[in-house]
Amino acid sequence: TAAKESPARAGGAATGGAEWDADTAWRWELSAKEFAARVGDAANAHVEERGDNYVVSYEATDKAARVPGVEASLSAATLVIHRDDLRAIVQSFTFTGGGAARELRLTEASYARLPKAAVAPAVFAPDEEFFASGATRLETRPAPSTSPVGGVEPSSIGAEDGDGPASAALEVEVLRLLSQAGGDLGEQITAARVGRVLRVEAIVETEQRKAEILRALAPVLDNPSVRIDVKTAKEAARSGGTPAPTVVEQVEAAEARLPADAELRRHLAGEADADAEIARFASRVSSRSRRALQHAWALKRLAERFSPQELRALDAAAKQKWLRMMREHASAVRREGASLHQELRPVFAPAPESPPSAGAIADEADLSARAARLLELCSAVDPAVRAAFSVSARPAPPSQIKSREFWRALAGVEALAAQIERATHALAPQSPRTGQTGRESPPQ
Repeated sequence: TAAKESPARAGGAATGGAEWDADTAWRWELSAKEFAARVGDAANAHVEERGDNYVVSYEATDKAARVPGVEASLSAATLVIHRDDLRAIVQSFTFTGGGAARELRLTEASYARLPKAAVAPAVFAPDEEFFASGATRLETRPAPSTSPVGGVEPSSIGAEDGDGPASAALEVEVLRLLSQAGGDLGEQITAARVGRVLRVEAIVETEQRKAEILRALAPVLDNPSVRIDVKTAKEAARSGGTPAPTVVEQVEAAEARLPADAELRRHLAGEADADAEIARFASRVSSRSRRALQHAWALKRLAERFSPQELRALDAAAKQKWLRMMREHASAVRREGASLHQELRPVFAPAPESPPSAGAIADEADLSARAARLLELCSAVDPAVRAAFSVSARPAPPSQIKSREFWRALAGVEALAAQIERATHALAPQSPRTGQTGRESPPQ
């Protein structure tokens, strides 16, 4: 989670000294702790009971409402707390100053406590980068699933004591099937060898998506070394006896626009419906940046999935599948990066940037390191794109996306993704008969 530091906590007045800052207000939490930090002086607050809730109301004194040097100061606030579990459900702050009043309101749209069964195990697994070099990962094996999968009893999918232990080659095949269905781009889907079997567990949003995943896995449904458990979020929640999990917080602000609004209007001068075109442009480039980041994450996870020993032990067919998946993700990153570059350049007219040079990729260890670097570059590009093309009530100039560092990172995304593509061809095992590495040609 983002840091929750605010003007009030960073040295503002203790009473009524919280400033109106629409660019950081979205960070504020819907909580009693946040309310107390903003209000500061409990002497001016009172509590009353309304039905199933407690309502805490605050009004600043005249002295507190006029804090020197603060353009708009907190003049009133309200906190609604659910009586049974003392959970904050509504919170509002009113700021006055400069002849105007502004209100920030945060509302809990829905709430649920999730049972363990409703959350995929991968949610609790730390990312690999949090492990120090040489650290050992300890894993607890989940209990065998006894629930049907898509109408098929688990006994027909495979038992813990299958005909043979799940191999790395089988794992590659399952990953390939999931990748074809887009199941490696951030959903709650895990595939891991546990004991003698490969366990595939997924929690998806809809019945349609559940059917898509099961269709993708059809070739291994009857494999005794594979156990599959796919549920919708509602099914997973019902198995734990709680409602379907959905937690949404809403932040309302008026007169919102994009930080890059001025640049886009100059670029789109003469367009009949500039507002609509700006909205489409912002949505398009934000989606491209997000997809590039998703594929970069998938590429890194896949690169680090197998140890060097396991990769060396793979047969040629399994190694080709693994490299092909790597290539497809790298290709997707390169395409999205190039399209993003092409769309943004006319708007911001940056100076040409050369990507940082890097040596050739010699082996799978180099490939894994470059995948990690590609993720770093995409992780630098995406926040700048979102900052420039996300609606803000008080937008600041999009300085980050205009910086040399941004354009250098974006150029690096294209170049490094293309290099990884080429390496997946060069590292492909040769056919013993022809000496060919495959039918596909590397990108130029």
